[in-house]
Amino acid sequence: MLCAVFVFLGDFALAKVTQLNYKATFGMFGTVGTIKNTLTQNAKTYKIQTKVQLAGIAKSLMGGQVEDYVSKGHMHNGLMISDTYTMTSTKKDKIVKKEYYINHKDKYVTKHYRKWRKGKLVKDKKEKLKFYAKDDL
Repeated sequence: MLCAVFVFLGDFALAKVTQLNYKATFGMFGTVGTIKNTLTQNAKTYKIQTKVQLAGIAKSLMGGQVEDYVSKGHMHNGLMISDTYTMTSTKKDKIVKKEYYINHKDKYVTKHYRKWRKGKLVKDKKEKLKFYAKDDL
C-alpha cells in the first residue's frame, strides 16, 4: 500500500515545505495584519503561497481586505523559474484576480485580469505583455 501511494504521489512525496509567518503590530493598535508564507519545493517544481490578512482597526478601515499570492514553476540549475503567478485581492464584495502565464519557449508573458462585484464578473481582459524575464518570481 505504501509503495502504491509513493508511486501515485511521485515527486510530491519528496517535497520540502518551509513556512514563515509574520505579524505586524502598530503601537496601541496592536496587531494590524498577518502574513503567512509557504514554500513547497522538490527537485523539479516549486510553489510559493503568501496570504496577507489585515486585523483590528486596519481590517475595519480597509474593508476586510485579504490578498493571496501564488507563484508556481519549475527548477532549473537550482533556481526557481516561474511558470504562473497569481494575485487575488478580496475586499468587501469585490474580488480582483491577476494571473500571469509565462511562456518560456516563445519568451512572453500573458496577463489575465478579472474583477467581480457582488459575485458578478464585471471585467475580463487578457493581454500579451511587452516584457519577459526568465527568472521573475
